[in-house]
Amino acid sequence: MRLLQGILQCVIATTILASPASHLHPVSFNATFTSNEECVNGDQGRDISDIVWGCLATIFACTWISVHPNIPALDDKWVIINRRRFKLMFWAIVAPEITVFWAMRQWFGARRIAGSYIGDKYEWGITHGYFVQMGGFMLVEDSQARTLSFSDMEQLERAGRIDWPTITAEEISDRSKSDPLAKGFVLIQTSWFIIQCLGRYFNKCTMLTELELVTLAFAVLNGIMYFFWWNKPLDVRCPILIRLKQDWAAIDGLHTARQGSEVPTIAPLESNPGIHVDARNKNSRIRSLFKTIFYRPAIYILRPFHDMTESQASITIPPLAQRTPTFYALNTTPQAYDISRMSGLFIAIIFGIIHCGAWWFHFPTNAEKLLWRTAATVITVVPLLYLLFFGVAYSFDMSTEEDELPQLFIMHKRFSYIFPAVITLCLVGILLYIPARLTLLVQAVIALRDLVPEQQVSITWTTFVPHI
Repeated sequence: MRLLQGILQCVIATTILASPASHLHPVSFNATFTSNEECVNGDQGRDISDIVWGCLATIFACTWISVHPNIPALDDKWVIINRRRFKLMFWAIVAPEITVFWAMRQWFGARRIAGSYIGDKYEWGITHGYFVQMGGFMLVEDSQARTLSFSDMEQLERAGRIDWPTITAEEISDRSKSDPLAKGFVLIQTSWFIIQCLGRYFNKCTMLTELELVTLAFAVLNGIMYFFWWNKPLDVRCPILIRLKQDWAAIDGLHTARQGSEVPTIAPLESNPGIHVDARNKNSRIRSLFKTIFYRPAIYILRPFHDMTESQASITIPPLAQRTPTFYALNTTPQAYDISRMSGLFIAIIFGIIHCGAWWFHFPTNAEKLLWRTAATVITVVPLLYLLFFGVAYSFDMSTEEDELPQLFIMHKRFSYIFPAVITLCLVGILLYIPARLTLLVQAVIALRDLVPEQQVSITWTTFVPHI
């Protein structure tokens, strides 16, 4: 650990400390803050490497270790597996509240599967529900394997073509790369960080840095995410192979039943009703330019958000698929989805409010302070806009049948301008969300170049709490 800290200190010294802050017109510290000489003790100080080490260890625990990926395909190379893992880590850093929403969806799906077999002879539980959603069962026929959905398994078992898997929760957990002790270790690290942040906040002699506040937000959401994924196996690489009782060449109607009973067929991207491009104007240069500059980047940016919040692709296992989609979760009931959506929005608001806690923090320049306030406001207001949108939708009883919707809108003509305005604000807000998150992350790091004495004072008693 000391060696890693030494290397980290050298890297920081050559990057952050090497860039002078004088040309950025720093704000006078004495104009805003007054150092308490009784609190500042040179023997109990901490340097930048101590701050960064504690934050990086906690962020790593909250993104790389805490995020539970689905099972990869049998022929996936380690490069593909780790690339997919880094992708999950990236989104856990950029939009951790959306990752929590994905975990919540899988939690409801696992409970739905487990609830179907309570008291049943198979004795399946929540761990089995997670394992199915991870792509833990594959059907082998004609020397080919494909991932089974839960509805596929039920249809095959009812037809008498497979034996229901009798694997126990203990056997599934044995395949996991984590156990309660390892998960407890992650919780200890995040708990220590939260405790020391609270200690610094309530101590008149100490102050938090912007990087610690950002990490605190990660730690809070990590506790919520771990609650939903506590029984989900971590980093399982090999699924369980299920063979047919007899040598059938095909399963009659299975693919058709999957598409008809579980979810409809995935619609092509260009036919998305949310963003419609008229085919008659394909040759229009203006439309083509708009599509190139705005449409495709927006789809590329918004697709992971849509997948984690239950898009068509995230609730469908394609025929002959070798694995489940990256953000797959069982299609739950509308009530469970509404609870997940509203809870996810409240969690996102809390995440933004934590960043707003640095509203009166010390910043090297006034411009950086204004930029932080703007970005923190964006990540707080965007979930509020979506909450407003869904609130208006629920007030209009949007859960009615599709053929009733036209009449429903006619009945509420006085609100005809609310929906376009709110939808426009939501789309603009979500496009600003990622730059705002990245802005906060970058600012949290560069603000370390100008620490005040209260930020460098260490709290002795927190060193006795186990941590990395």
